[in-house]
Amino acid sequence: MATGKPGADSSRLVTSRIGGQTLIELSKGVFGQYPVLWGRYFKRFGDTSPTQYQHAKEGDALLSKGIRVLPIARQTTRVDGLEAEGINDAKGNVEAVIRTFGSAYLKGQGGVFLIFLDVEGSPHSLSRHYWRGWAETVVSHSQNFSQGDVSLVPCVYAPQGDDTTWQAIADEEDRGTPCGGAWIARWRVRGCSNLLDWNNNIVTPRVKPNCPILLWQYADDCGGGGGIDCNETNPNIADADLLDKLILPPASGAVASPAMASTPPVAAAAVAAAAPDDFSSFIRSLRLRHFTAAELLVGTERVRNGVSNSFPPRELWHNIAPTVIVLDELRQRLGGAVNLNSGYRNPLYNAQLDGAAGRSQHMDFRALDFTTNATTMGDLADRALELRGLRFRIPITGLDFLQKHAPFDIDGLDLAQVGGETLFTWHGGVGEYTNFVHIDCRGENRDW
Repeated sequence: MATGKPGADSSRLVTSRIGGQTLIELSKGVFGQYPVLWGRYFKRFGDTSPTQYQHAKEGDALLSKGIRVLPIARQTTRVDGLEAEGINDAKGNVEAVIRTFGSAYLKGQGGVFLIFLDVEGSPHSLSRHYWRGWAETVVSHSQNFSQGDVSLVPCVYAPQGDDTTWQAIADEEDRGTPCGGAWIARWRVRGCSNLLDWNNNIVTPRVKPNCPILLWQYADDCGGGGGIDCNETNPNIADADLLDKLILPPASGAVASPAMASTPPVAAAAVAAAAPDDFSSFIRSLRLRHFTAAELLVGTERVRNGVSNSFPPRELWHNIAPTVIVLDELRQRLGGAVNLNSGYRNPLYNAQLDGAAGRSQHMDFRALDFTTNATTMGDLADRALELRGLRFRIPITGLDFLQKHAPFDIDGLDLAQVGGETLFTWHGGVGEYTNFVHIDCRGENRDW
């Protein structure tokens, strides 16, 4: 029987170490060669969790070995949901891929790439409604967001025996919902294993999808739970059907600003005029004691080097909720002596600011910069750090207001719903600068 080419995937950085060697070197020892592809998660742009692909830390390592990135859309506990949830999640997945690599670079690499929806099976098998919303939006939003430069193709990863998922895909294929390929999980080995003979009888689901089977995940937990899964490409398909539609990452220093993936902004006042009342309603629904919607729009009217900032897009509004609730508590403790000086920045505007991070939390509307006349910046940062790890409450009405636009599912905040409130634990960044302090709710703690 024939064998395909080796591939790996991991929920940790490819530069992570097990037994003194990186995951990339571990994979070479298993396969006898470097894998041709590596699956990594793309959920939302700016997510700094090591479970998500981090180009600055992984891109050069993959590029140097000629390993292509296989994007995986990870919202595993939501895939049994509604069409609207699929639509919202797809937008985050699409923008994570395009903003990570830049639409100009992706266009130069062919412009057409696969993205695989992660389905782990029961109790969260794929619903046909979620698949419809996700798959159709992957196509449409990738083209719209990149202004026609990039088209992402919806594919699916799922267990071979998950009949519910494969039936949902088959049913939707009959009504025209696209499926570009299948990645089958059927483990024949627990741990590390070189390639197995490809066997269609083992790999093919009982409910056979019309889309081609591109990959087989035949072994898991190579190197332990923090290691790699072992995969092979289908030897019966041409490289162009898979490898040519995966992403060979650019050098980390060569990635242009994410601004290349965004629609050029218009004047902030014109954008704000489109929905100021809705934004004000959303902020009021959070029941803040001290902050108004107008304060949270600070800086959106600014222009730098001829580039305008803009009103935050509706699909990002929910991101600011935990951050401003934390800062509302800080303002309460300081007796009101907190003044905002920066909130949302669109990618084009952010790129004009000296020293601004290329993946700034401001671009996802998760961050606020503030100052005070009551104390030093060092003391202000310390007072903010006192709130780290505390439990906060968000009125559920504030989140319901935006559910049709974007899900509130930030990793790392330990979310829980109790009665009419969502509880979260503040995990995020605190940065001390000469004239201001920065905080964000990125889901992991960082200090600078």
